[in-house]
Amino acid sequence: MSIGRQISAARNLLLWNISEFSDKTGLTKDTLKRIEESVVQPQANTLKEIQKVFDENGVEFTENFGVRFKPENITVLKGPDGLREFFDDVYNYVSNNGNGDILQTGDDSFFTSNMGEYIFVHAERMTKLANARKDVCVRALLYKKEGTIKECGGYTQYRYLPQDIFGSVNFYLYGDRLAIITSQTVPSPFIVTHKIPELTEGYRKQFDFFWEQAEPV
Repeated sequence: MSIGRQISAARNLLLWNISEFSDKTGLTKDTLKRIEESVVQPQANTLKEIQKVFDENGVEFTENFGVRFKPENITVLKGPDGLREFFDDVYNYVSNNGNGDILQTGDDSFFTSNMGEYIFVHAERMTKLANARKDVCVRALLYKKEGTIKECGGYTQYRYLPQDIFGSVNFYLYGDRLAIITSQTVPSPFIVTHKIPELTEGYRKQFDFFWEQAEPV
């Protein structure tokens, strides 16, 4: 099998027609057809971008020109160091992808108490990114009105929701990723991040429902 046929197999695994594939990659339909038919070989940067699109949609290339759905990628992080690593992933994801919409539940004091001064490092870099990109927006459902981090800048919107709605478990959505975060562990916090589209979309709908019911801060 050639690289062109491998790309075609990956596209068909996702049930995309050539027009949808073109929209996803930003390449013309004619270019993609020529690549899939092995009329031309994709340049290294083009192949990298195509693989990135497949990776973001849960498909990966394997040995001998094979393709498969990726095993669900679940990451577990623990303690303050894990929380800092988590926010590094949030920043890197938003920096490298077109979706700057971030959804968060839980009081900001939870994050400040576990991240220390690093929360301001994260806030500063996110503010710079928001000023440059103009599409970065964080919507945060807080458990109480006090403690809001104003240093997060104008890209963050806050609303108030009673704590008993979510209890001690927070969640954080960015792009195709959903993180479940709890402080009821030793070490604390305990963070599970995954990319399961059905669950991510379910939590996104739940968040949007509560956002409409919540009180502006």
